[in-house]
Amino acid sequence: MKRVRSTEETIELKRKIVALKVSDLQNILGEYNITKTGRKSELQDRVLSLIKNGSLIDVQRRKLIGKINELTSNFKQLPINMCSKVENKRLKTMPAEESTSSLQTQPNIKLKKIPFFDELGVLLEPSVLTASNNSASEQIKCFIFNLNDRQAIEIEKNRVIDASNIDYTVQVLFRICLVDPSIQNDLFPLNFQLRVNNRICPLPPFLPSRPNTTPKRSSKPLNITPFVKISPVSSNIIEVRWHKEPQKNFAVTCYLVRKLTSENLLQRLKLQAENLTRGMIEEKLSKEVDSEIATTMLRVSLFCPLGKNRMKIPCRASTCKHLQCFDALLYLQMNECKQSWICPVCDKEALFENLSIDGYFLNVIKSLSINDNEIQLHKDGSWSKLEENVEHVQSDEGFVISDEEDANNNNNNIKTDLILKDEPKPVKMKKTMHISKKIKVLHSVDVPETIDLTLDD
Repeated sequence: MKRVRSTEETIELKRKIVALKVSDLQNILGEYNITKTGRKSELQDRVLSLIKNGSLIDVQRRKLIGKINELTSNFKQLPINMCSKVENKRLKTMPAEESTSSLQTQPNIKLKKIPFFDELGVLLEPSVLTASNNSASEQIKCFIFNLNDRQAIEIEKNRVIDASNIDYTVQVLFRICLVDPSIQNDLFPLNFQLRVNNRICPLPPFLPSRPNTTPKRSSKPLNITPFVKISPVSSNIIEVRWHKEPQKNFAVTCYLVRKLTSENLLQRLKLQAENLTRGMIEEKLSKEVDSEIATTMLRVSLFCPLGKNRMKIPCRASTCKHLQCFDALLYLQMNECKQSWICPVCDKEALFENLSIDGYFLNVIKSLSINDNEIQLHKDGSWSKLEENVEHVQSDEGFVISDEEDANNNNNNIKTDLILKDEPKPVKMKKTMHISKKIKVLHSVDVPETIDLTLDD
């Protein structure tokens, strides 16, 4: 069916909806399993949103508009000035975006990609939650989407049923965010509520908040698959409730996605060539941070800073400047539980698309026994086992410190070459130091006394 094309036709359709009785509006909403309670203006908004929604199939739209025409046929010849004052006022105060030639609002939004989902298709195009002009703070908008044959079959065949619940590998994912041209994270409006086919969807818990402040929920994509009619002949109705916020507009969308696990993502990580890490080592050891202090050795721990166990698959983000790696699988598992994507070494963002398996340290781990947990790196990019008696030594040629301090110094904009390790070790002096200091004796008045201090083993 052809959509309403002209402004005149759009206004005429709105006029007919405004002219409907409350009972007629409730009957229409009841056919689509949409909430029938509320003020007349709210019921009119819900009926209008059904027609505006671009995912409403042509047969349903034709049937709905036909019913509206039938119910208002007795009012066709009534002049405009016969409408009630309230109805005329409502027509005049319709938002400008509702009077445009297109009834479907599709904002230009970009949602942040979630590594644990592969997008299979768009079920509901991004649509703006347009607030009505009435005084009520709570707003209600309805949207409809349908699954095609292929999508319904895909969900059904990837369903796992056990004694306690049903798990879906292919899911219908609902997302909501601010309307903004930049890449957006999921964000719930104030007092956000979601119903799918007239069933309330559970939401994430509230975040801790201060007294006398409006609590906010932890925003994330919502899996609404358990509430969806998995059939190509049935329509699914989404009802969104929220409170208006000044200067904030929200948009909703639905995707068909395939859920991935940390093991799936691990298989997608690329292997970084050994020579790239070797080049980083040579660069760090060739730098001269200070004319009097130079790095002569890098000491690397094979323990993961996350689990404090020996790494199996060393991983690092391309955006990180340190050599210390972390275990790839453990990092992915932690983000699968709660996504943060923060490097455990330098506390900077380490997104999945920037992660890679370090081929250099992977080869080191495979070459060493399970009891070897530290190595030392040399200026030519090679490595060797860490000798038991090697500790922090300040020699005439250079100074050895840790890579954890390097990460902290980078945060403070201080450039230093450092050694990798998990915990600081005590300093042991391996040489006899001859320290000559001039100490001024307090009781001496004429000539300062010079004292030589010699430390022998």
